[in-house]
Amino acid sequence: MIFLRKYSRADTFSEGWKTFRKRMSSTLNRWWDECYIVKREELFAQALPRSSELDSIRVLEILGVLPEFRGCGIGEGLVHVVEDEMVAEGANMKKRGIYVEANSESNVEMYLRWGFELKAEGHFQSELGDFDMWGLYKELRESGLEKEHATLQFQP
Repeated sequence: MIFLRKYSRADTFSEGWKTFRKRMSSTLNRWWDECYIVKREELFAQALPRSSELDSIRVLEILGVLPEFRGCGIGEGLVHVVEDEMVAEGANMKKRGIYVEANSESNVEMYLRWGFELKAEGHFQSELGDFDMWGLYKELRESGLEKEHATLQFQP
């Protein structure tokens, strides 16, 4: 059994993004705002169904597992937690899904194995170097959520 601490959205933003941005150089901060975010939004728009067609969407901003624990099902288990939460929150919703971005072909392959579909991809150039991004989307269907999957326990 693996125990994970569940952070609130406020915790995640406060501790994660602020710390992340503080550690970046001014050049990297500028690149983040002027290049990465702009290109990311373009990819996001290409990858998702029109907003009028969606009842609910979750965007997995960051999903990471320490190298020594990779291949143990933790990442996939975390995705299942999000799926289960979406089902519990919106039993009446007909169309809902999860969006993720990948920055390597191996991550794209991993998400494809987990049932995501490749919806958009781009190669972007910037003064700090070129980068690739892929946008993947997984539509949640009632019939697809009935299968058993690993249980992750959260501890406060």
